[in-house]
Amino acid sequence: MDNYKVLQRLGKGAQGSVFLVEDKETGQKLVLKKVECSDEAQANKAFKEAVALEKLKHQYICGYREFFILWDSQDCAIFVCIVMDFYKMGDLDMVLKAKREKGIALEELVLKKWIGQLLEALHYMHSQETIHRDLKPSNVFLKDDMSITIGDFGVATVMGNIRTITRTTVGSMSWVAPEILDMDSKYDERSDIWSLGCVIIEMATCSFMDSAQISVVLYQIKDDPNILEDILTEVSSQYSPQLTKLIRMCLIRAFEQRPSSEDLVKLPYPQECLGLSSSHLYKGGASKGGEGPVESVPEGSGVGEVMQYLQTHSENEKGVELGLTALLTLSSKQDGCLGDDVKRGLLSVMRDFPSSLTVQSLSCQILESIAVTVGEGDLIFSTECVKTVLQAMRRHSESIELQRSALSLVTTLSTDEETAVCLGAEGGIQDVLAIMRGLSNQSTIVASCCTALWSLSIIDANLEILTKEKAVADVCKALQSYGGDSNLVDSACSALWSLSMNDANLDIMLDFGIVDLLLKTVILFIENPVIVKFAVAALSSLAQVHEISAYHIVRTEEGVDGLPVLIKALRQHSDNLEVVETLACLFHDLTEYGEVKEELRSLKVWEHLSEVESKCYPIKADEATLALTEAMAALTTGSSRPSSAAQKRAGSAKQRTK
Repeated sequence: MDNYKVLQRLGKGAQGSVFLVEDKETGQKLVLKKVECSDEAQANKAFKEAVALEKLKHQYICGYREFFILWDSQDCAIFVCIVMDFYKMGDLDMVLKAKREKGIALEELVLKKWIGQLLEALHYMHSQETIHRDLKPSNVFLKDDMSITIGDFGVATVMGNIRTITRTTVGSMSWVAPEILDMDSKYDERSDIWSLGCVIIEMATCSFMDSAQISVVLYQIKDDPNILEDILTEVSSQYSPQLTKLIRMCLIRAFEQRPSSEDLVKLPYPQECLGLSSSHLYKGGASKGGEGPVESVPEGSGVGEVMQYLQTHSENEKGVELGLTALLTLSSKQDGCLGDDVKRGLLSVMRDFPSSLTVQSLSCQILESIAVTVGEGDLIFSTECVKTVLQAMRRHSESIELQRSALSLVTTLSTDEETAVCLGAEGGIQDVLAIMRGLSNQSTIVASCCTALWSLSIIDANLEILTKEKAVADVCKALQSYGGDSNLVDSACSALWSLSMNDANLDIMLDFGIVDLLLKTVILFIENPVIVKFAVAALSSLAQVHEISAYHIVRTEEGVDGLPVLIKALRQHSDNLEVVETLACLFHDLTEYGEVKEELRSLKVWEHLSEVESKCYPIKADEATLALTEAMAALTTGSSRPSSAAQKRAGSAKQRTK
């Protein structure tokens, strides 16, 4: 401290104080931060970690001048002192406060420039195996030229594991990744990406949210992604879809699926951001190869000739596009039967031209054509293929055509158990949800997303991910928005049935008034056996757990009498054994509740079930007959037990098929 003259205290935090000081030798103004330590051992450890920060030399990282340990006799405490550059322009938090006071939004061009600089700094930092862990607007400083620099590694990095700092308030945790707050969770440099997403969303909301509001929102989105979607709806009215996509990617709650800084800098929108500051990470948006003149694929070429053509023109994007177009035509004529060499070639092309929407879209269409014809263990079910397709989805999330093909491919791939596990582990579920949220105005894409979610949920681990991501809310919203679209309703009801297998999803379904929605769906599509089956199966899951749901089935909040609707569906599909079994199980589940059971008796449901059973018995429809028999027994006796069919259904998550 003898080398510095204290000019003023700039602030006081949980771990110590921050001062504006003057170097007595040079007269330069600097910032000195005193970080309190519990004892000498911690101080020595913190000092060693602080010294390691001196290796961070980057234009967008705050320079550290000196570190030393100080015993403060007045406070009776040991401090690690960190001396760093002083930025007279202040920090990003000050800029955002000024914008909030005037209700003015940051221009996207400015926002993009700062995003690029933050990304470059994080990319460098992570390449040096350093995690910031405390990235927030007050730790982002402004230089004289209005470029930014990240500073204040002191609290989180120097003091070690942030979870051991017990005096930190909940409010200061708003920007911290959820895995860091979880005592049982691991974390890595991708935790900084969460914080980056928080900083970006704070910049994007300064015109309509004050500091207190955004702080609450940033904390709430750790548990509920739907809160994030509500905010992004408003953000999208002021900024580009690419910005909301970036925020969504940064704020993936499962850090294993969250992109790293290395992943992000390769994506188109971040590349634009990096280009604004002429970053060395900017690749100019160019794919591999040139755009020179190229000959067309010879007419009448077979698969071998087309693959040779692709190899010859592998450096030319236009040539690759022509080759893929020819291959797509051939794959449709040959029912998609193409060899492993073709599949490897496709994946190689996708990796070589990641920024070309045409190349990625054509490749996904070819893989989609191939996937429906191959058997178990085929190369198309490999981790390599999964990763390549997911990367294409992430890079080109605005392309409806590419997403349509990719979602169809994901649905097919997830029919293989190992591949479904891989899709979940590689973030495929979050990718599908991101597309569903980003293209929520496209009913065909939303329907494809619901189908993919249904298929992915076959695996218990994936069902857990879907539950944590609150995917059921997205499906309920889809059913609300597109309840008249038979294709989407089919997919949504299927997904709701799968998601209802986890009891944690049922409360959310109730919040959306799902009983009313499902009964209205049965009424509207009563002639469609698939929709009726899955809508009734979801109702049955609700009735097994929630008494209020059972009573709502009898009479909904909107006054719909549900039992006559279900009886009509039973008679309508008395020759469809799957629908009969599902309806019988629901009637049996409803007998658990005394008043509902009396209502079933008053409507003579037993007679309807008996009549249908007489049709099923001669054809030995064992499962449907069993369900009918047990439902009738429950109606005619004084007590009700879980039916064999219901027990079988509750344990059949892994047996679900299309």
